[in-house]
Amino acid sequence: MRTHCFFVSEDSTILLRMSACQLLILLVISASCFGQTGNQHVQPQKAVTCKTLSACNQRGTAALKAGRTEEAIKLFEEQVSLAELFDIERQQKAQTRISGLCQSALTAYNNLAVAYMHKGDYLQARAWAATAIACDKKDQAAQFNMRKIEERLSSSPRSKSPDGTYVQYAGRASWQTFVVEIIDGNPSLQRSIHFCFSGLYWGMGEGPSGLGDLEGTAPMPDMKAEYFSHEFSDKGCTLTLEFHPNRLEVLQTGDDFDCGFGHNVSASGTYLRVSANTKCPEQER
Repeated sequence: MRTHCFFVSEDSTILLRMSACQLLILLVISASCFGQTGNQHVQPQKAVTCKTLSACNQRGTAALKAGRTEEAIKLFEEQVSLAELFDIERQQKAQTRISGLCQSALTAYNNLAVAYMHKGDYLQARAWAATAIACDKKDQAAQFNMRKIEERLSSSPRSKSPDGTYVQYAGRASWQTFVVEIIDGNPSLQRSIHFCFSGLYWGMGEGPSGLGDLEGTAPMPDMKAEYFSHEFSDKGCTLTLEFHPNRLEVLQTGDDFDCGFGHNVSASGTYLRVSANTKCPEQER
């Protein structure tokens, strides 16, 4: 039987919960860690890999404490993938849907939130903390991390422009993304947006079972844009994009085939802004 424990002390000492074994790893994040930026000396990074949840957690924690943040992030991402596959296997063995399907990955989600705080990337840290909270709203680590992140972000001005990159967690340490850029155009015309969507769907295996990319332009009279296309079916595909400070809400009307997406890929949902980057990625997939 697996046991899960988590404690937060008043001096911000975090005991990370191990979900694959009954081992507690102590990770101390001082107040100065939350304020660090990338100005410190960074040692050359080597390819990293780990084969068990405990090894990923231990090695990632050690790398983070030693200031090797990028190495820690890679190890924690591997921890996420291993944990999610472990939970899928656990469900398959049970031959029924069980509660807490993401519980083994919860520690890794929180690890990544802490690692990105250490890096000084609070928007990406917020995305990971939100992923942890979506897994378990009552998790103390996720709540603690989110409070720290929101405190930090509250001191920075929020962008009122929709420009930027937005992400929604897709599984296996990967993200669906929307890249959005404002097109002002002719002053006599209403402004528009140019967007690039990159989506994927993870099934029960080790690789994605559905991929989908879409690039388009849509009018945006206020903070809401609507894109429509019947390129892939007579029924058509509609994407409604509603922008909020650091957040994007998307509603897709039409199924994956109507939008030209692969199996079970959907653009619908909440996306969190993680950068001001408006350059569409090369469609390598």
